[in-house]
Amino acid sequence: MTTRNVLAAVDVREKGDSLEVGQPVSLFPFHHSLRTYRLGMIDYDVSSDGMRFLLNAAADENTRPLTLVVNWTAELKKK
Repeated sequence: MTTRNVLAAVDVREKGDSLEVGQPVSLFPFHHSLRTYRLGMIDYDVSSDGMRFLLNAAADENTRPLTLVVNWTAELKKK
């Protein structure tokens, strides 16, 4: 991860008794809360094939509230 809210990948190769590190390649941007970033608690995981990512990030504070409808099948029977 970079300080610019971008997940990046870097090639790492074994070269003799040391490691050779390539240039970072940006993968995709992400959002996070400033507090989480400062605490270093941005958690993520990568699928075994390297094609999918799971990023644990807080929801946007401006999201709409969730509406849960219970017993909705009873309402359908009334109509």
